[in-house]
Amino acid sequence: MMDGMGMGGGFAMMLGMVVFWGLVIWGIVALVRTSPQSRRVTGGRDAEKLLADRYARGEMDENEYLERLGILRGTRG
Repeated sequence: MMDGMGMGGGFAMMLGMVVFWGLVIWGIVALVRTSPQSRRVTGGRDAEKLLADRYARGEMDENEYLERLGILRGTRG
């Protein structure tokens, strides 16, 4: 019935299929997590935090901070 593979060959084929589908699923998840849309959501928050940190260190005045924050949020420019 096993065409001469024995139990070890059947187990190896089953294990190979599990590994194959695991790699396929892992690849899809990796692509989704690194898509530009997912980076855009967190990138905006990171940019706002960086801007706030620069303002807190005194690298820009309040007007410049508010102007750049408005540009990041899409309310200006």
